Amino acid sequence: MSPQPTPPAALRGTAIITRPTGQSGSLAAALEHAGFAPLLLPVFEIAPVAKAAPVERVWARIGEFDLIHFASANAIKHFFAHRAPGHAFKPGALLAVMGPGSRAAITPWLGDAPVRVVTPGQELAPAEPAALDSETLMLTLETLLPDGFGGRRALLVKGDGGRDWLAQALDEAGAEVEGIAVYRRLCPRLSDDQVAGLRARMASSAPTAFVVTSSEGAQNLAAMLAPFDAIQAWAKGMPLVVTHARVAQRAASLGFGRVLLSAPNDDAVVRTIELAC
Repeated sequence: MSPQPTPPAALRGTAIITRPTGQSGSLAAALEHAGFAPLLLPVFEIAPVAKAAPVERVWARIGEFDLIHFASANAIKHFFAHRAPGHAFKPGALLAVMGPGSRAAITPWLGDAPVRVVTPGQELAPAEPAALDSETLMLTLETLLPDGFGGRRALLVKGDGGRDWLAQALDEAGAEVEGIAVYRRLCPRLSDDQVAGLRARMASSAPTAFVVTSSEGAQNLAAMLAPFDAIQAWAKGMPLVVTHARVAQRAASLGFGRVLLSAPNDDAVVRTIELAC
């Protein structure tokens, strides 16, 4: 008699990931490996800026900048979409990104460009940084540039809105700072299919956790849930895993009652969900 196939292990629960479309692959895979069903619920719609000319004008001067900061993988994607032949970075320029996902996103665009990609905390200690945020990035840049920021030109590539902390810190440190918005962040509405999926999760009584990685994401999630009283009440009672204390504070202020703080990496997020569920 031929051996019977081993049945799949029972799912431990569902993890609802709110990152923008295309940015959840590694976390979804890690959750599946741990026995959780990932459900993608992006709380941002990413759209290009209305006018490309300002971005193209910045590209024409790209060789002037000593430091270029990309706020997200979407910033990288939408900025490099406007690159034209002949545009070259300043030799030795620092390209600052906020985490491993953005580092992976920018690497294919660089080829053999004589630049250095840096992420928050990489020069501070061999351990994982406590936070992938602007404050930790600034400490890292200060370590890399012991002579200071005076006379250096910095370009901040981002979406519309967002925090201004890094721009202010660089300006106070003596850098000449310039910003360019290369995409827009919009708050979507829940589709009929998404509403049905959330209602199914609610009716199943299976363990469920949400993952939110920005303060604006927490705000958008609350806005998306607001028209659906029962879903909103259920969701705000589920574990909500965040990766920064600032996000935890914002989520708590929005009425989420079980906010759990995790280190900013996929393995830590999975471990936090395992404990919560």
